[in-house]
Amino acid sequence: MGLNPDDPYTDQPATASKNEIVDLLDRHPGKPGATRARLALRHIYDHSASPMETASAIALSLPTSEGGVDIRGVELNKPLEIPKRLWHCAKARTLKIDALVTYKRRELGIEYKGGFHDEAERKGADAEREAVLAQMGYRIVTLTSTQFASQLAFHRAMNNIREALGMPRCVDAEYQRKQNELRKALIRNWRSAQDEDAPSK
Repeated sequence: MGLNPDDPYTDQPATASKNEIVDLLDRHPGKPGATRARLALRHIYDHSASPMETASAIALSLPTSEGGVDIRGVELNKPLEIPKRLWHCAKARTLKIDALVTYKRRELGIEYKGGFHDEAERKGADAEREAVLAQMGYRIVTLTSTQFASQLAFHRAMNNIREALGMPRCVDAEYQRKQNELRKALIRNWRSAQDEDAPSK
């Protein structure tokens, strides 16, 4: 990971799926790093459209013992069919949410927005898509590069996701320290990241 979320990236087809990697590990169980790879794959998801979507999914799915939110149900860019009654509101017949998360039967959409979302045309497309998703009953929470770049902003963003899903709060200092270490690991090569030292409760 460790990429600047505002730098342009080039879409590339996936070279392997998660299941294909698992099958490879099954065929070579004794290889160095196989056990570690299996543990990592528990928090990796197919269909990511950008490095920061992957980073967001990792932050959401890792257990609280590692600074994550501990959401087990995460799906990236799942196509959602638009009901016919809303066809006149969108130019497509399906929409995707960057990450659709589920916790105790509650669903929440997580959208990551880097710098390219500030372009006027992209803003219009995002506004249209989110309006239709709202009509379909999906609540959307947005994550941004600014939130990933700041300990306190990242902490508040994760708190908002917890609240939206009805999850219990994690306020102890040790959790916040681990959360910040996770944030730093996900953005470790950002040159512009501004860190804040004091944890928030």
